Amino acid sequence: MNSNSRDLQIAAITLRGLKRVQEQKLREIVRVRGTLNGILDMPFEELISLGFDLAAAEAIINADTSFAEKELNELESMGGRLLLPENSDYPAILKEIYDPPLFLYVLGYAGCLNDLCIAVVGARKVSRSGEDMAFKLANGLAECGVAVASGLAYGADISAHLGALSADGSTIAVLGSGLKNIYPGNHSKYISDICRKGCLITEYSLYVEPKSYNFPKRNRIISGISRGVVIVEASGRSGSLITGRLALEQGRDLFAVPISPLAANNAANSLIKGGAILVQTHHDIIQEYSHIIKPADVCNCKQKPEFDTPEQENVWDEISIEPLTADELVISTGIDYTKLTTILFSMELEGKIKKTGNGRYTPS
Repeated sequence: MNSNSRDLQIAAITLRGLKRVQEQKLREIVRVRGTLNGILDMPFEELISLGFDLAAAEAIINADTSFAEKELNELESMGGRLLLPENSDYPAILKEIYDPPLFLYVLGYAGCLNDLCIAVVGARKVSRSGEDMAFKLANGLAECGVAVASGLAYGADISAHLGALSADGSTIAVLGSGLKNIYPGNHSKYISDICRKGCLITEYSLYVEPKSYNFPKRNRIISGISRGVVIVEASGRSGSLITGRLALEQGRDLFAVPISPLAANNAANSLIKGGAILVQTHHDIIQEYSHIIKPADVCNCKQKPEFDTPEQENVWDEISIEPLTADELVISTGIDYTKLTTILFSMELEGKIKKTGNGRYTPS
């Protein structure tokens, strides 16, 4: 890192830490000037002409950079980076939102931040089928070369991260706390795997605690780095719905997985009624970006095969949502058990489906 770059990073951390200086004002300056470079060295009159009030200008003149220097040293010692909007790795799509972060603390491979990214989010108290769905969607997206973003939370979020990892893909965990205060702590065990091809990002200083009010603000980054947001399960007041609303405000695509209206987390159904794209498999998402995704990446996906009968396609669609037993397929497809076993046997022989160790069927 050259000295000019480091000086700019120290200046950015220092300026954001000044209580008298409004963060939105700093964003306006970055939007107009493209950088915060030189702000700390400006004379009082020039700061006033730039739009700072008297209290803010005085705070900048008397700013102490020691905290920022210590923060940056510690970040670098743990292998992290600070990304400013002028850095090439700073997500270009994130600059488009109304209130982009002044900078991002990054741990891991920052190069994935400018890949095609889809967010997969959902309820913390997600059902088993919702957990499986988040995993399968992320797994399929990652196989097609798409980066998967989520919030590292319990439930649907961690399932999405693990689904992407199982496909040896990139996943981006957006935190509502500092990198020295991973939340939930139990998910710290996944960090090294995430950072191998993906990364952890946050706008919060290293030791910031995971306060509840941080997470709604964090959600704008999850949607902001993504071309589309998938809601797996959500209650009426969940953070997932906040992310969905932010996605629409930011001009992102909104997807939702349908669920029984009798289920507790059924708010995604309302999103579909309101125009969100209905998702049953990752193919429903991929087809929206066929003009972006490279043909070679699409070939790596598990494509929907050709079927001999409509019943075969019905079975395949059901087990693409979640692995099911023969008994469960009788209920979900309405096919007679005797006929169903014949269909399953035929599809296994043709290599279209496979049976797992727990007696459930899944696409091959």
